[in-house]
Amino acid sequence: MKIRGGSTIVRTALFIGLFLGLFSGSALAGDSFSRMDKWEVFALAQYMGEDTVRTYIPAYEALRADGTIEQEAEAGFAGGFGVGRMVHEYININGAFSYGQVDLINRGGRDDTFFINSKERVKEIRCTSHQWTIGVNMEGYLFPDSFPGTSLKITPMIAGGVGTKYIHGQWDRTNLKIRDYILTTSAAAGLRWDFDPFFLKVLYQTTWYRMTDTEDSYQSKGYMCHFGYAF
Repeated sequence: MKIRGGSTIVRTALFIGLFLGLFSGSALAGDSFSRMDKWEVFALAQYMGEDTVRTYIPAYEALRADGTIEQEAEAGFAGGFGVGRMVHEYININGAFSYGQVDLINRGGRDDTFFINSKERVKEIRCTSHQWTIGVNMEGYLFPDSFPGTSLKITPMIAGGVGTKYIHGQWDRTNLKIRDYILTTSAAAGLRWDFDPFFLKVLYQTTWYRMTDTEDSYQSKGYMCHFGYAF
């Protein structure tokens, strides 16, 4: 099942940020504000876009494949939490943990590409994969406090990170399991909005990773939202 709705998450997050940001901006216009030396805890929600790569199936007794095979990771959602710290007025370093489910589909070019248990021939096989990710990220902000000329505590931002992902699942119609530990890298750009002591980040993010049996790296594009508390 393909999942849509990443833009809905972004619109909702921006609406919440606009309401809270305007309220805090008017209420605290006379107060000084700085992100420097603050710890942060946050919850995150992520929409992961779909992508397709070339792959291969080893010659198992329970599953064999002939011809060219493509593997599609369908769109999905993930959620998690993290903690970070402002190490400079323009730089934030944080770590995050997330969990999500992604449907993987191996497709062949013919109706009889896959030969299952020496009996059944099918064109595609599916797996609902469980994906746990731990990562470390560095964020850079254009403005250290308020947006120039306004009382709104908003700034454009960029981010990059590395992490590790554990993928677990089982291909349907077989007893073959996926257990994969892989490296991930990511890059993102977006906005941060502070309504002291809370904050909201909305990012467009690309994540790269390569599974053991794929010939290419996945390039998953989607949206990331952080809602947190700074202290």
